[in-house]
Amino acid sequence: MTVNKADIQKQGVSNAPIHYIFALDDSGSMSGSPWNDLSNSFTQTIDRIKAKDISNTSRISTIIFSDNARLEG
Repeated sequence: MTVNKADIQKQGVSNAPIHYIFALDDSGSMSGSPWNDLSNSFTQTIDRIKAKDISNTSRISTIIFSDNARLEG
């Protein structure tokens, strides 16, 4: 399902907090350059979210997985 900004604004929740959930693959195939690229992109994305979240109400959760999973944040 896709929800666009106009749909959200029609419902009057344009300033509602958002819960961002990221799942990052930390398996062996991601070691080295792939993990570094993912990590850099993830950091840039988090920085952008924080810069736009003026009211500081959004939540960010990160699931890092390989042969098991751990929740951070």
